[in-house]
Amino acid sequence: CEVTNQYQQVHKVGNFVAQFDSSAFVDIHAVKQAITDEHNVIVDARSPQRFSGAEKDPRPQVRAGHIPNSVNMHYASVQKEGYMLDTQALKAAFAPIVTAEIDNVVFSCGSGVTACILALAAKEIGFDQFTIYDGSWSDWGTSDEPIKTS
Repeated sequence: CEVTNQYQQVHKVGNFVAQFDSSAFVDIHAVKQAITDEHNVIVDARSPQRFSGAEKDPRPQVRAGHIPNSVNMHYASVQKEGYMLDTQALKAAFAPIVTAEIDNVVFSCGSGVTACILALAAKEIGFDQFTIYDGSWSDWGTSDEPIKTS
C-alpha cells in the first residue's frame, strides 16, 4: 500500500469477469416515463452551470438545460481530492434525493460516464435501485424532447 495525503491507496491483483446487465441501463423512452413517476427521480451529474443552462454544452449541436423534473447532483460532490467520500458523507449527500418515497433513481450526465460515479456512490451506501441513462444529455439534448433551464 502507498499512502497519499490522508487517503490510503490499495492495490489488489485478481481476476475479474464482467457480466453485462442490460437492466442497469435505460433509454430515452424509460426516462420520459420516469419524468412523470413520483416514485422515480432523475439525477443529473453535470455541473450546476450546465444543468441550469447558464453554460452552453461543449457540443454545438446539443441544447443547453436539463431534463424536466430532474435534480442536479454534481459528480464531484461525492468526491474529495479524487477519492470517494466516506459512507456517512455519501449518505448525507444523497439524503435529500433518495427518500423513502423513491423506488428508483435514474442517473444521467453529459454522455453516461460521470453518471456512473453517482451510481457507484449510491451502491456504496447500500442503495441499488438505480439505472443509468447512458444516452444522457448528448441524447436528450439533441432530441425533440422538452428541456428546462433555470
